[in-house]
Amino acid sequence: MTTVAAALIWDGQKFMICQRPPEKKRGLLWEFVGGKLEPGETAEQALIRECQEELGVIVTVKELFMEVIHEYPDITVCLKLFHAAIAEGTPQKLEHVDIRWITPAEIPQYDFCPADQEILERIIAMDAINTVYDFLKNCQTYYLATVDHDQPRVRPFGTIDLFDGALYIQTGKKKEVSRQLHANPQIELCAFDSSRWLRLSATVQEDDRIEAQQHMLDAYPHLKSMYLPGDGNTEVFRLAHVTAVFSSFTEAPQTLCF
Repeated sequence: MTTVAAALIWDGQKFMICQRPPEKKRGLLWEFVGGKLEPGETAEQALIRECQEELGVIVTVKELFMEVIHEYPDITVCLKLFHAAIAEGTPQKLEHVDIRWITPAEIPQYDFCPADQEILERIIAMDAINTVYDFLKNCQTYYLATVDHDQPRVRPFGTIDLFDGALYIQTGKKKEVSRQLHANPQIELCAFDSSRWLRLSATVQEDDRIEAQQHMLDAYPHLKSMYLPGDGNTEVFRLAHVTAVFSSFTEAPQTLCF
């Protein structure tokens, strides 16, 4: 198996992709800048070297975004994609046919190397998650609907957190809403920001990790007077199987699924 280090470099809402030379295998397909590790190199060291050789820039390597293993007919690769930032220089086409900055929404317009497909799906999902998170944070208050036997229940809610690549909400185990979420994990929520409204359906999954509770309470410090991580009352729920629909009177609805 060949280990490859690659960089996910963002510029605002866009990230960098590079087009392979036509004479190489998988020629003219798009990819993330990077390459194979040389003997004795760490993935981070290899990525810094590859960016200098292929783009003429010095990068700062940050945390690992994703690792995938893909089998090509000629090679099996372990692709390690790191968040990275350009610390010095302007990207140049020293190795690739073209370099472009694209948004996650533009991903379907390009033909990528097969090893990148799972990564691209995650980037699209994370973009959708961030869109919903930013909207709810801006609204501050949303309305959460649960089911109590055969009776719908709706109440204002104010917690939304982005942790471990997912959206989370928080409540206390002593509350009726907690009992309802455990009995029927199907929820809907609705929010309005004065021009658009959001309807979101999801399945909630309790996450009993202390770090998940701590992250939520750090995001909402005022709750620390009532809740503490691991106190036996605090609980957080991960939103899964999400369908979020943004609507307005002036634009066509936008549906995001993750």
